[in-house]
Order: sequence, then C-alpha cells, then structure tokens
Amino acid sequence: MTERLAIKSLPAVKVVAYAWRGPHSDKRIRREFERLAKWAKERSIPTGNWYFLEPGQRRWEVAIELKGRAVRRGRARVRTLRPVKVLYLRYNPDKVDLEALWGRLMKQVDALRKSGRFARAGTYREVYRANPWTTPSAWAGMESQIVIHGSK
Repeated sequence: MTERLAIKSLPAVKVVAYAWRGPHSDKRIRREFERLAKWAKERSIPTGNWYFLEPGQRRWEVAIELKGRAVRRGRARVRTLRPVKVLYLRYNPDKVDLEALWGRLMKQVDALRKSGRFARAGTYREVYRANPWTTPSAWAGMESQIVIHGSK
C-alpha cells in the first residue's frame, strides 16, 4: 500500500453548517451541501473547502468554509471548527478499493496510537476543495481526516 497517514495541524475555520441524526444517506448529504451552497451564494459570501463530518454514531454534519462575514439565518448555522491535529490521507476514491484501504488504514491508526504518537482518535471527516458532485478535481483530491487528541 502506498497510501500513508500523515499528521498535520489545522487552524480554526469559520463554516456554515447543518447537522442531523439518522441513517447514512448520500442523497441527503448532497441535498444539504447544495442547500448550504445556495445559502452562501444568496448572501454573496465566498466559500472554501467543503466538509463532511461524522461527529458520532448515526450523526452527520455538512459544512462549507466561509471566506467572508456571515450571520445565521434559517436552519443553517454559522460556527467555527476548532483548531485540531489530524491524521490525514489524500486519495481518489475512484482509483482505490475503499474497503481494503480503510481496513489497512485503521490498522495504521491503531499502530500509531499504540506507539504513543497520540492518545486517542476522534471524529472522522472528509474534506473537498469544492463541490464534489460538480467539480471532478474536488472528488479526485478528497482528503480523509481523523481528529487526534493528546498528540506529541
């Protein structure tokens, strides 16, 4: 396997976000992303990265980075993703066997944790540079991140 996890620190990011509970649904994820993009476009706020977060079991959140000033209106909420350290991997989901990749990566996460590089792994998130449904390069360059705590 050529894919390797690396550790990096990320700064705080202001986002517009929407969260929900329930079963995983790609259709729902796409619909909520499109709703947030429309929200930002109506307010003429420039956007950055698109985030899909899994903060807990059967809990989901989508968020889009805001590069301008914004005020909450409606169901969307403006909030800040805290600065964190993450284990990350950038890859093209169309060119790898995701099930095998994630099995091997979870073994790497366990090995890094056991070696003392960090105390525990936290939430999982995916980061895209733009809308992954309309921008092929955003999908091809997606980054998976696992938030880590107690890193050295």
